[in-house]
Amino acid sequence: FSLVPCSMDIARLAVNKAARAARFVAETTNLNEGTIGKLDASPVTVADFAVQALICHFITQAFPNDPIIAEEDADELRKNKDLRERVLQAVRVVEPSATGEQVCDWIDRGTERGYSDRFWTLDPIDGTKGFLRREQYAICLALVESGTPTVGAMACPNLTLNLESDSNDCPKGTLFWAHRGAGAWQMLLTEDDISDENQTYLKATRLQLKDNHNNTDELRFCESVEAAHSNHSLSNCIASALNISRPPIRLDSQAKYGVIARGDADIYLRLPHFCTSSSKAKENIYRENIWDHGAGYVLVLEAGGVVTDMEGHPLDFSLGAKLLNNKGVVASSGPILH
Repeated sequence: FSLVPCSMDIARLAVNKAARAARFVAETTNLNEGTIGKLDASPVTVADFAVQALICHFITQAFPNDPIIAEEDADELRKNKDLRERVLQAVRVVEPSATGEQVCDWIDRGTERGYSDRFWTLDPIDGTKGFLRREQYAICLALVESGTPTVGAMACPNLTLNLESDSNDCPKGTLFWAHRGAGAWQMLLTEDDISDENQTYLKATRLQLKDNHNNTDELRFCESVEAAHSNHSLSNCIASALNISRPPIRLDSQAKYGVIARGDADIYLRLPHFCTSSSKAKENIYRENIWDHGAGYVLVLEAGGVVTDMEGHPLDFSLGAKLLNNKGVVASSGPILH
């Protein structure tokens, strides 16, 4: 196995380090303190800001000219000193010399919204509601080149290495990464130094799916916990049509892509809610943000799975911050099933 390019190394190191800040927030604070609401009613936490600041900083150090399309901006932090100090405290777990002004500047490196032939996309805390419930969330980073994600790295601090071992006795934390043409991998999320590639790959497991689904009774769906994020009723209809009887696995965040990539589940459906009363129903379908799918997309593909929209079209990351050409997302463990 040949060593993957530098972009992959930076992505893996960035999400691994940033996970320390997220865990610090989860372990040391009342998670509802310092949480604000956005216009779309989704919450933003201290951890969102801290993780975005750190990852944008790491990317800028390595690739100063690369644009970053990330979820947050620092407007609220510049106005709210108390919130800024909370974020700074979390950032300093990883970067002890950081200042409040630097943190705001690092966060705003992620406010690009236009398309470039090479750019990064970041969801600092994907599954913020899961984070607030102390359940599943993910730190998700992807490199997009010529409209296609080529590198993906994802830290899932509360996810065990397989769902069957998801108990209090098993260590929590999974680090996923993938590079187009170089495979998909997972290892235990750790605070140890993972800068030595050779040692890192010795500790990691390559994810390789088997597209063998003769018995639909054994198939499992994976979908969002929040019904607002996906059409659970439509998912249930599809499961019934396929004679799938096992209950769905419901997780917050792109951890669902990781669960598909390693074979814990077979199908991930993120289906839009249709507005049947509108004459412009097609135009009213929700379009996904690219940061909600970039890292998971390349992870499932490199594990041998398939990811398209609900009409079978490839996901198009060439239109800025939204998947404007796609309706919903369907990920599966292989082309036969898909």
